[in-house]
Amino acid sequence: GHAEMSMALGERELFPKVREAGADGNAVIADGFSCRTHIDQGTGVAPQHIAEIVRNVLKGN
Repeated sequence: GHAEMSMALGERELFPKVREAGADGNAVIADGFSCRTHIDQGTGVAPQHIAEIVRNVLKGN
């Protein structure tokens, strides 16, 4: 029942900043599953968990 309010709050500051960062080619990091889902659904940008970033750096990607 809180989805509409959650999306409205995301649009206040978080979603515009995520869209801008994603458009600039920057990684968007969110550690929590629900945070990643919320950002993905609200912006179309797929954030990564910090462990994914570390793995990619260690692998040289």
